[in-house]
Amino acid sequence: MIERIFYIVAPAIAFMLVQFKIVTGKTLFIIVISTLVILLVGLAILKAIQYFINRRNNAAFTDGGLYWIKEGDKYKVIKVLAQDDFSVHIKLYTNRFNIPPTTAMTKYLTIKMDEKDLEKDKIDVGAAHLPIAKTGLATSRPTLFAQEVVTDDELAIVRGSINQ
Repeated sequence: MIERIFYIVAPAIAFMLVQFKIVTGKTLFIIVISTLVILLVGLAILKAIQYFINRRNNAAFTDGGLYWIKEGDKYKVIKVLAQDDFSVHIKLYTNRFNIPPTTAMTKYLTIKMDEKDLEKDKIDVGAAHLPIAKTGLATSRPTLFAQEVVTDDELAIVRGSINQ
């Protein structure tokens, strides 16, 4: 799509310059070549930007992976339940830690929220299922520290929310 725009713009500019008798001959040739060079450089820059955006969109996450994410001076844990081309379905635990977790310990983690603890800022918001764009999750710089099996119950929650 972007390439088509560039291939149309250069001849259109040359056509307008000739029609309005702004330039002729050798000057027209120089202008057309310069315009094409500028457009090709612009195209190369756009392609490079697209490459890095697509690379970020294709961030690799592991199903069943436990990741820590740093928020302020605390660390939170998420579990990747499933993913598709553009999104990741995660379980977000309420627990916060002073140091990055290093072992799988989901049996000690919770997604339950007590209003009093939330008000006292003792825990964070949790969710059994939270779909998030891969790019959004990638910007949080999650770090894989362990891996577990995604349970049938967890997958059922993901499927149930997708089918709604």
